[in-house]
Amino acid sequence: VDLAKDADVIIYTGRDFLEKIYPLKNETLDQLKAVQNKAVYDTEGLGPGAWFEQRYAEYDRIGLDVCDIVGHVRETGEKHERRWLRNVFTEKEG
Repeated sequence: VDLAKDADVIIYTGRDFLEKIYPLKNETLDQLKAVQNKAVYDTEGLGPGAWFEQRYAEYDRIGLDVCDIVGHVRETGEKHERRWLRNVFTEKEG
């Protein structure tokens, strides 16, 4: 808990954070800043399996997704819509 308690964002690479992990460990997870702020993301933005099948072809989009969730996006030009990383609290699986 000490290592992650002040993290602004958590990227969880599984697909069952809210369904299995959070119910089992909610007392511990609720101590984490990222969980309190609902800043937990997983790799299911395009649905199950896509992360393992297609991510290498779109490494640049993954980089833009990361920049978006940590708040480092261009203020001018086209707005980036996250494709790979989804907020587990607020967004549906792709």
